[in-house]
Amino acid sequence: MSSGVSFGRLVPVVFILLWSSGWVAAEFGTMVSPPLIFLVIRFGVAILFFAAIGVLSGARLPRSRRELGRILVSGVLLHGGYLGPVWWAIGQGVPAGISGIIAGLQPLLTALLAPYVLDERLSRLQKLGLVLGFLGVALAGVA
Repeated sequence: MSSGVSFGRLVPVVFILLWSSGWVAAEFGTMVSPPLIFLVIRFGVAILFFAAIGVLSGARLPRSRRELGRILVSGVLLHGGYLGPVWWAIGQGVPAGISGIIAGLQPLLTALLAPYVLDERLSRLQKLGLVLGFLGVALAGVA
């Protein structure tokens, strides 16, 4: 039996810290570099970092071209179609806090539309999570 906190339990905390640091990096990075250039450099560093983690951990590579294609499309859409415009907006003067609040609505709106667009059903717990999410964004917007 091991003592301490397992790596698996730390992953969500590390993810939140890394993801939220993006707005701080965007705010300061756009002071010294065009936003999309800075974002490409940040992605390059992340690729090197995660490639090293993948090699050291023995992570499996995509097994087919189709699997690799899906991974690449989702990555381009998430990071190029989402973070690119966010960083561009910050570079145009939108405060990082405001863009963070707008970006915080994205997963909430996706979940809200899922029953209509994807014909998915939300459980009571998921509906409660949506309400709490919208309340959290509203509170952040007021603060």
